[in-house]
Amino acid sequence: MACSLGLAAGLDTLRLRPNERIVIVAPHPDDEVIACGGLIQQALALGDSVWVVYVTAGDGSRPSAWRVTCNMFPGPRDYLELGRARIEEAKAGAKVIGLETTQLVFLGCPDGELTRLWQQNWNTPCRSTQTKAIANPYGKNGHEYTGRWLLHDLDSLLRTVKPARVFAPHPCDAHPDHWSTAMFVAIAREAWRQPAVGPFPDVYCYLVHRPPYPEAQTDGADFLSPPDDLTGAGHHWFTLHLADNQRRVKRSALKCHDSQLGFAGFNLYSFATRNELFDRIEGGTGEVMEDAPQVGLIPAARLSSVRANVQGESLNLRVSLKAEPSSSFDYSFLAHSVEFDADSTIHKGFTAELTSGSSADSQGWSLRMPLNRHSGRSVLLYSVEVKWGATLLNHSGIGRVVY
Repeated sequence: MACSLGLAAGLDTLRLRPNERIVIVAPHPDDEVIACGGLIQQALALGDSVWVVYVTAGDGSRPSAWRVTCNMFPGPRDYLELGRARIEEAKAGAKVIGLETTQLVFLGCPDGELTRLWQQNWNTPCRSTQTKAIANPYGKNGHEYTGRWLLHDLDSLLRTVKPARVFAPHPCDAHPDHWSTAMFVAIAREAWRQPAVGPFPDVYCYLVHRPPYPEAQTDGADFLSPPDDLTGAGHHWFTLHLADNQRRVKRSALKCHDSQLGFAGFNLYSFATRNELFDRIEGGTGEVMEDAPQVGLIPAARLSSVRANVQGESLNLRVSLKAEPSSSFDYSFLAHSVEFDADSTIHKGFTAELTSGSSADSQGWSLRMPLNRHSGRSVLLYSVEVKWGATLLNHSGIGRVVY
């Protein structure tokens, strides 16, 4: 799966424009440098204004907390210390690539638990497993850990900055925080459709966690190319070439994230290649053909396709797998509904176990689910995930159904 110079050169080139506004959405401190460190440098050189919004403070890693606090059995205070350390690392790395701290926004959401915010905790605060906080302990806003507040903060920033482009995680990134952040960007886009506030910024998606990406995509030419299964219809990949001095600056910025280098240093530096990659995902229909496997060698955990449509008062769902469903795995339908009427916008998150009320066969699952139809227009954003106990094995991209 190594890429060639010809393949990378055959991708469309990302063209930055002078004096435009750009927002980069980073699930954790360091994601903005990993995925966009060269882009930020080039944008600033053109006189562009660049903001970075960090959804979490990256305060949920036990190895990182151990590295920062020297406590082998970290508790809530240690994880909070890790969060403060990672915020300072982000500021230092941003300074290296030319950003001011006034261009950085830290939302302080719970690391490793963003999926809960759009599925289960839209209005009711969740408690961080690591820090035990129920609200942002780092920023000035102190907002509670709910999906409603995360959407509010993200949407407020976008409406204030009015960027031309947003760079955000790819919905087929294997890390739950990354694809959950992609879901929140998708929800924000729906929120802009009614009431009309103007066109939503162009969204470019970046990959960080998708084994074996990026290592298997690089060769002697030191270029990144898209994973083979994320090309074709619905995808439009762009490459941004980095000059040697920009790569050196990117490496220097990565070094600022000291808490991560002891455990993920090779992965961090494997992104300091001669280009950066971004996907413009097209379509947004009721069919998803891609998955994001954590482990790609288990056919029963691989998703071939997910199809959804509304008939009358019911949602019809078809989940196709690479092999017969396994009783060892949990298959779940994760959805977020955005409902509009003349007076309000209503958000609902919910989860349905495919093993309950569904029909299984040798190739997957079929599910018919009643919908509480609203008097106005409704949009359903959804994904399917596969777990083995508490371990996430795979999830689909984001599907969209209007009803």
